[in-house]
Amino acid sequence: MISLVKRFALAAVAPLLLTLGGCSEKEGSLFDVYDGEITINGITYPTSTFIGKSGGWDNADGYGYFSVTAIEKSGGANNCWYYDFGFVSSTPPKEGDDLVKKELCFYCDDTFPSTVYKSASGKVKVVDISKRDYIMVVDFQNLKMRSDEGDIYTFDGKVTVYFEEY
Repeated sequence: MISLVKRFALAAVAPLLLTLGGCSEKEGSLFDVYDGEITINGITYPTSTFIGKSGGWDNADGYGYFSVTAIEKSGGANNCWYYDFGFVSSTPPKEGDDLVKKELCFYCDDTFPSTVYKSASGKVKVVDISKRDYIMVVDFQNLKMRSDEGDIYTFDGKVTVYFEEY
């Protein structure tokens, strides 16, 4: 099993590699598949699980993670930004859970090494979870995540993320 620290490190580096690898596509492509929207720091973006990253629950380690893929439409192209979250708990998430109460962390993909943000206020409610479809729907309710340096990200909106238990 991968240790919790290694899993956090992998989750932190993966978005940087994917962002640099080019999730950019021209409008009208297969990447125009959106299934929600999220407001991040006052700007609303469409989201997608089609071009998202993996997420899931590791029962052995008591650790869960998921990524929100925000699409920025600019100049005829779509750019993807990955917002990675992790949480620790003795049980997998279920409908009605507030993930903030499960030591929720956010990993910013525009810094290297990735900056870790911890919840300052707000909620992330699990609205639905489907083991059959490998998805989880989460509702960000004015979630404020703060870094040790005092930087803050604010998230609002209901999004679908890829999520499986293993």
